[in-house]
Amino acid sequence: MLEILIGLAGGILIGATGAGAGLLVTPVLILAGYRPMVAVGAGMGTLLVSKAVGALELRSLGARPERSGWLVIGGGVAGAILGSLLATRLMGLNLVSDSHLRIAIGIVLLLSAAAATWASGRDDRPASAARLTNAPLLFGVGFIVAVIVSITSAGSGGLLVPLLLVGQSARIPQLVATSSVFGSIVGALSLGLHWSLFSLDLPLLGLLLAGLIPGVVAGAYLSRRISRTFLVWAVHMLGISFGAALLVV
Repeated sequence: MLEILIGLAGGILIGATGAGAGLLVTPVLILAGYRPMVAVGAGMGTLLVSKAVGALELRSLGARPERSGWLVIGGGVAGAILGSLLATRLMGLNLVSDSHLRIAIGIVLLLSAAAATWASGRDDRPASAARLTNAPLLFGVGFIVAVIVSITSAGSGGLLVPLLLVGQSARIPQLVATSSVFGSIVGALSLGLHWSLFSLDLPLLGLLLAGLIPGVVAGAYLSRRISRTFLVWAVHMLGISFGAALLVV
């Protein structure tokens, strides 16, 4: 029952803000007693499914990534491939343990909170033009975030969305759509390229998805009512809370 509720909460957050799999599902599973390797495997599975469902639901509502979003997604593809190969190498040599993974996820969550704080200076009203329009920079943002996601399952929403908020004028549904397409592609590549690295607990994943899928659909409708201020506040509070909790466990 707890796993279904975790999935439901994560799904609503993902559908509404683009963040939730790595920001909420993975850390809560670790804090609930699951091994970080198992939690990351479950987080990667929920990332793939939830982001794909979210992208389709948002598309039906008319929200699609803008041109700049596709540059970020392109960087994500390259980053996911490199990150997966790096994770395969490090874990194959037993250089990364459960404790290392827990600390890495905690640090990523704190970085997400910091990015949200940075984004908090943005006006809640869309600007007349996006400030972040440099194609290599957009590609680089997607690349770096995807490397992080492919190793920890965290960052496709909690880190990516605040960074895009800093330099993009797109409305929240378009930003969430970019995060959803980005997360579904990066999640599929990461899970496919290093499937054997994580202990993928299929019964656990099934329980999470039972709550997560309806949560994503509900959250997608809420995205049209979410302000930039609330999105930043949610990412900041969750990142600080769970990041700090993982580092002191």
